[in-house]
Amino acid sequence: MTAALLVACSVPDKQPLTDAGSDGAPGDSNGDLETTIVEAPEPFSRLGSATFKFMSNLPDAKFECMLDDEAPAACTSPFTRSLSDGPHSFAVRAIDSNGTVDDTPAEHLWLIDTVAPNTQLLVAPPAADNSVMVRFEFTSSEMNVTFDCSLDGGSYLPCTSGAEFGPISDGSHSFAVRAHDRAGNVDSSPAIHAWTVDTSTPDTQIVSGPSGSASSTTATFTFLSPDAGGGATFQCSLDTGAFVACTSPQSFTNLVEGEHTFAVRVRDAVGNFDPTPATRTWTVDLSAPETTIDSGPSGTVRIASASFTFSASELNATFACSLDGAPFAACTSPFTATGLAQGAHTFAVKASDTAGHEDPTPATRTWTIDTIPPQIDFTSGPAAGSTSGPRVTFGFTVSDGTVACSMDGAAFAACTSPYATNLPAGAHELQVRATDDAGNVATAVRGWNVACAAPDATGAAGLL
Repeated sequence: MTAALLVACSVPDKQPLTDAGSDGAPGDSNGDLETTIVEAPEPFSRLGSATFKFMSNLPDAKFECMLDDEAPAACTSPFTRSLSDGPHSFAVRAIDSNGTVDDTPAEHLWLIDTVAPNTQLLVAPPAADNSVMVRFEFTSSEMNVTFDCSLDGGSYLPCTSGAEFGPISDGSHSFAVRAHDRAGNVDSSPAIHAWTVDTSTPDTQIVSGPSGSASSTTATFTFLSPDAGGGATFQCSLDTGAFVACTSPQSFTNLVEGEHTFAVRVRDAVGNFDPTPATRTWTVDLSAPETTIDSGPSGTVRIASASFTFSASELNATFACSLDGAPFAACTSPFTATGLAQGAHTFAVKASDTAGHEDPTPATRTWTIDTIPPQIDFTSGPAAGSTSGPRVTFGFTVSDGTVACSMDGAAFAACTSPYATNLPAGAHELQVRATDDAGNVATAVRGWNVACAAPDATGAAGLL
């Protein structure tokens, strides 16, 4: 009985059963659909959370957000999330009422740093000194910081490592230095040094000579005493060796790679020695630094921006970066690039140390950008809003990716074109979903009705 009824089931051919089109599949390009981020974190933020506000030029648009490597998910503005320290990326794209997506998502890159830098003193005058000019060297636990200094409890003022302060008077003195990072974090426990100045003994000052890192195995120092008077002589020491008579300039040759310290003291005409010899420490550096890319995109990604962090095997190195074969140019970590084209890209970075050596083998990273969902087009089957018989067959094409189908809200399952099925009378909806290698997802939807009626002499359609 059932079979007989099915054989007699047909519908008038009121609408064509074949219809090419995607019914607003997300793979369609819609030049009128735009997404804009109107509020976002600063490029360097000391907040452990991020809030984004965004909008579309279409008032009824919905949105899909992607944070870092997470899968895209439906979202609304404002979007807020607590995050860990480190580099982050955010992308959002609008989706119109037909399901068409903005295939150029709005994107934002930033770095969260909630930890203040730590400041360390490297060079300072001895606890008891007779110098009226004093020199300090200092560093920080973070790269790309600035410093400010305070002498004897005065206001903090911008300063750089290796600077001299003075002249200062006899008595007790104090010096403090603190680092500021790019996120605005300030070292809350400045590095502090206290010492006493007594100028009643002769003083020795180094006027010139290497400091920091040097690429030469020779070193020459000049020095003087501003107050020893006539008949003064000098004694020099290298690497804690015994003090021996010397004159300015004093040269050393055939130095080995590594750290060295030069010391010099004056002896006045009546035999008084400088109790605090002048010293200078430096490093003979004959090796190039190694560069490492610490984070950044790889493989295929669905964001048209990129952020790379990198480091070097030596402290205080500087960097030069190149994107897609462009000339190397000075850069700092993180390096960010936005508005990148679809397709393959290459990032390269090389470090240079303070001795002037450049890494001959830059670190490189290659990745591919794909922000465009697959294109899905129905090539045959009942047209949108049409009426068909119980046996339906859909043909479709997909530009790329894996394909799954869902009929009437059922779970998606792998499928291929043509897709054929028998259906009861009523409204029905077929969804075809494609997911590409980057994780972009497109879904094409076709809705129509199945109806049974007496055969139509002018051309029954959908006859089983």
